[in-house]
Amino acid sequence: MLKLAKRVKHPAAGVGAILAKGKLLGLIVDRAEIEGTLRKPSRTSDTPKQMSLSDWQDKFAPKPDGPLQ
Repeated sequence: MLKLAKRVKHPAAGVGAILAKGKLLGLIVDRAEIEGTLRKPSRTSDTPKQMSLSDWQDKFAPKPDGPLQ
């Protein structure tokens, strides 16, 4: 395909042929997976290293100041 694109002087077809070959060989990845870890800062130094989300919310979530109306 690349030779044909050069012969007919069509550079876009040549670029497409090179990209297709790269994808087939696994050199080009269309989508990257991003893995992240959700971390919340501790407010005290004695906070355990691993804490469930509900434990963290019970300990650090803002509390209402007075009775709810």
